[in-house]
Amino acid sequence: MMNINKWLVVAVVFLSLGVFFNGAGNYFQPSGEVNNNAVQMETNPDILTFDEAAVYLRIDEQDLLKLIESSQYSDGQGIPYYKIDGTIMFSKTALTEWTIKIAMNRMEY
Repeated sequence: MMNINKWLVVAVVFLSLGVFFNGAGNYFQPSGEVNNNAVQMETNPDILTFDEAAVYLRIDEQDLLKLIESSQYSDGQGIPYYKIDGTIMFSKTALTEWTIKIAMNRMEY
């Protein structure tokens, strides 16, 4: 009986060390759906959230919302954005190209 308790203690110590140093972290990952939007943003710096786009363009979030709303009526010339599962996202490259285009044509939005 003493021998079994000794190995149990050793196993618990190694398991604790594995969890502490994240060696066994994969066994404790929650199962279920992964938020692909969050994963995509972490791995692709070109993708901006609504808040990040407002900061990037140096405009208020309400002004960005007005730009999005007016884009629906501007024959494809409005601010470039897309939606994934109802979440508004932006391509940093597309926003840069759009700002250059409106600056070159002296367009007002």
